[in-house]
Amino acid sequence: MKAIVQEGNFKLYEDKNFPDPKPDGKRPIVKVEYCGICGSDVHSWEIADRTKGLVMGHEYSGIVVDPGDSPTLKVGDRVTCSPITPCGECEWCKMGRDDLCPQDYYSPGTFFKEVPGAMADYMQLGKSAYVKKLPDNMTLRAAALIEPANIGLRACQSVNVEKGDKVLVAGGGIIGVMSAQFAKYFGASYVAMTEVNHARAKRALELGVVDDVFDPTEEGVVDKINEKIDGGYTKGGGFTKFLECSGSPAALNFGVSLMKKAGKVSLVGVNWNPVPIMTVVVLLRQLTMVGIMSAPFNGFDTVMKAASEGKIKLEELITKEIPLEVDAVQAAFEELHDPKNDQLKIMIRIGDGKTK
Repeated sequence: MKAIVQEGNFKLYEDKNFPDPKPDGKRPIVKVEYCGICGSDVHSWEIADRTKGLVMGHEYSGIVVDPGDSPTLKVGDRVTCSPITPCGECEWCKMGRDDLCPQDYYSPGTFFKEVPGAMADYMQLGKSAYVKKLPDNMTLRAAALIEPANIGLRACQSVNVEKGDKVLVAGGGIIGVMSAQFAKYFGASYVAMTEVNHARAKRALELGVVDDVFDPTEEGVVDKINEKIDGGYTKGGGFTKFLECSGSPAALNFGVSLMKKAGKVSLVGVNWNPVPIMTVVVLLRQLTMVGIMSAPFNGFDTVMKAASEGKIKLEELITKEIPLEVDAVQAAFEELHDPKNDQLKIMIRIGDGKTK
């Protein structure tokens, strides 16, 4: 089969004779139809000297060709799957927090070349228990966005976004947009976004996922924002929830400065370096901060229900589609590596695009 493989830092190659997955009676095998490129894939590509030989891809959809040990799957089922492979037995898994399972790191398409991901014609999934059949009204193209949507869902759940909340989202990338959608889904009365990339800001408004987008570098922007949040902190107002989805220290501190007393902050964006923060603001306002990495598998059901009912957008967030060809995929990674890129989600089409 064909696969896109890491060759080294910033470099991919195409292997047209990559080994087909072998049936083992346990792990299902799918014919991959679509695979999204995640920000974590881009980071892995940047440091690929450490992971040479890895086939990336953990946001995907496909068609079952071998159901493995699943009692419910059959050949031809349209599915997606959790990007993590929890043990199902530890204290975290039994609590429904499989995203905290210590075995999660050993998952397809992430760290180890021994467990290839979805940037290939076929893929062997982690465990049959973490596979979801798709609703009849959901396309395979849309289904490849269920995983990042689940992160947006988890961001909102981590700080209990609820009816009447005033929510700030930092960052207009795919996770920021997903988080904003779920903030509205849970009943937030006002959802604003900060974004310095004007193309992304415009897209978020056009999609209707936020009420306002503000450029935090713009002169007088704090006054404009405070008008929308009951006059801001000095007048007893402010955002009640803040979803930091950019990983930017400046965005984090700017958002914290706009919080209402006793507000809650979810740290979603990844920054691999130490990040300075004005802790005195956190202390004086008695803010609660929580971090998230990944999300429980049970969120897939909520995402599919919300999308099937038309309450969140999925397929509309795809801004570019490319074939499973090394030149196209390499170019997409190079584009996403540029911090000024305006892409929301680049989707790799592995199949012929005719299977819905």
